[in-house]
Amino acid sequence: KKTLKNILNRMRKITTDILIKLLQLPRIGRRTAFKIVDNLVDNINSDDELFNFLTTPNTKIKLPSFDESQITNAITKGKIILAKHAELGIKCTSYYDEDFPIYLRNISDPPIIIYSIGNLSKLNDMPSVGIIGTRHPSKLGESAAERYGEIFAEKTFNVVSGLALGCDVSAHKGCLDKLGFTTAVLAHGLDTVYPKENTEIAAQIVKSGGVLISEYYVGQTSRPNYFIERDRIQAA
Repeated sequence: KKTLKNILNRMRKITTDILIKLLQLPRIGRRTAFKIVDNLVDNINSDDELFNFLTTPNTKIKLPSFDESQITNAITKGKIILAKHAELGIKCTSYYDEDFPIYLRNISDPPIIIYSIGNLSKLNDMPSVGIIGTRHPSKLGESAAERYGEIFAEKTFNVVSGLALGCDVSAHKGCLDKLGFTTAVLAHGLDTVYPKENTEIAAQIVKSGGVLISEYYVGQTSRPNYFIERDRIQAA
């Protein structure tokens, strides 16, 4: 862990707060943000440093062109998002943080930031298994998903699913019934729960010591491609 921390400290050239503000700019998604951070020479630790970086010509990093109002708006939007996260108890963890989930760090297209409610750090301390399936299972399928959740909870696995109706929620319930640790990966900001029918079980997951995670900040609603992107996180 000490070696990992030393490596991450050398990698860290931008704070998580500043990274969130950078991501509010047009045409800056996670892949572009990774490229920017990987090629940074100087650290960016403040709004002024971010503003200067984005307005100063740079031969090493090819950036989209931003006017001052776009940068100011991105910084303001980022501050609002961060304040909302703090208000709701949502933790923001970047790829460069020590407690970023190890399994997610090792995939080809990792999230650059994970938002979480609950015990995120425990993901690095136990094996995980994904239990997912149709939203319209038969009674047998529903029972099977719940039983698998129970079995893996008893074997001290982290049961990962997507909190969807059907097999997903059955797996979470089975795990909770055996007092196990379960992770729900959501395809939207953590200020809401989709579907609404599962709001209570989402609260139970957190109360039991589990965790809700997402790569989407507050205010971002689910979209079809978000569910596809969410799958890679569940699988990892």
